[in-house]
Amino acid sequence: MNSLYEYDYFYSGYDTLYRSHFVRWQAIAFARIDFPFKNALFVLILSVLMVPGQIFLIPQYQIIQKMGLLDTIPALFMPNLFSAFGTFLLRQFFMSLPKELEEAAIVDGCGRFRVFGQIMLPLVKPGIVALAIFTIKFA
Repeated sequence: MNSLYEYDYFYSGYDTLYRSHFVRWQAIAFARIDFPFKNALFVLILSVLMVPGQIFLIPQYQIIQKMGLLDTIPALFMPNLFSAFGTFLLRQFFMSLPKELEEAAIVDGCGRFRVFGQIMLPLVKPGIVALAIFTIKFA
């Protein structure tokens, strides 16, 4: 990579790809799976939106340093895998889907991953595209 633009495209592309992948799994967990303290954990995740991002810079640096990843490519992407806004956005999309679709697929013999991949994920593509646009814009 010879120019700064190539690094920028590389970073934006991978950040968008990884963030949209991890956020959709977080969102489906909060929207459809019942587990203890789900609402309390979701409120904790939303509270991250109320804190300025600059406060997290030094702790993230120390974590990356202790992991031995300074001056490496994964150090660029690891702090951005979690997105409170993305989790909230896609959770709302998943909650807008009727539960009857999921129940009908399970009755027809689909497992959880197949329901997610072949039924729910195509219906949430507009939300994923919106998240990708926001991620590229703020990358």
